[in-house]
Amino acid sequence: MFIISKSNRLLTALVLQSLLLGMNQMCAQDKNETIRKSSTEKSADISNWSLSVIGGGKAAEGVVIYETGVQVAMTLFQGNRLRLEGLVRDSSRDLDLHWGAYDLKATTDMKSLMVGLSYEWFPFVGNNPGSKFLRSLKLKGGMYYLNDPDYVFDASLKDEVRWGDVVFTTEEIGSVETTVTTQGIQPFLGFGYDTFYAGKKINLIIEGGLGYHGKPEVTMEASNMLAPTTSQAPILESNLDGYRYMPFLQLGLQYNL
Repeated sequence: MFIISKSNRLLTALVLQSLLLGMNQMCAQDKNETIRKSSTEKSADISNWSLSVIGGGKAAEGVVIYETGVQVAMTLFQGNRLRLEGLVRDSSRDLDLHWGAYDLKATTDMKSLMVGLSYEWFPFVGNNPGSKFLRSLKLKGGMYYLNDPDYVFDASLKDEVRWGDVVFTTEEIGSVETTVTTQGIQPFLGFGYDTFYAGKKINLIIEGGLGYHGKPEVTMEASNMLAPTTSQAPILESNLDGYRYMPFLQLGLQYNL
């Protein structure tokens, strides 16, 4: 009798254990299905189109170049987007420079309209990663067209110059206008953080990369006493030969349409 009772208790325990294990497995399956459906519904809620306002710039040899504009992007298929942008490039108008012991004032003209087309790839979208950070990483490549790819600097002395008893005014000394010409089509590669696939209406964009603007060409025009300075144009062009690439950084606010 004791043996039968003990056997019954053991059998009951095994049955209960099997039931609990089965219930746990069913709960886990239901949970995974809920997560999968939630993820699918969330992806379905993401629009194919987005509109962004963006600002950023570049810096080289103490000159800061600003770029501001708008972007329109569309999803080609999951994790792959095409982006069209229109920007205005400009810079600080006045620069303080030095030439030996003399202080210079320089005005700049770098204003240009820019139109860009780029392709973006989100490598971790579609693999169903649990990390929002991974889903927001992207690689980007494209090119810009600039209607005026020149950088113009017009420099003159701030103060008159005294050589003994002789005084030369800034007008008598003259000025030098230097034009640095780059190519109108400028390809670029970059990477970024873009929360478009986070499923929110308003998203943050942070992008950085490297643009190629070709070998700079330099021309110079000078007046009065500074006229001989134009002979230095080939030397300056040679010194700028390494500045074919320029890093960039952009920040944007994106609205999912």
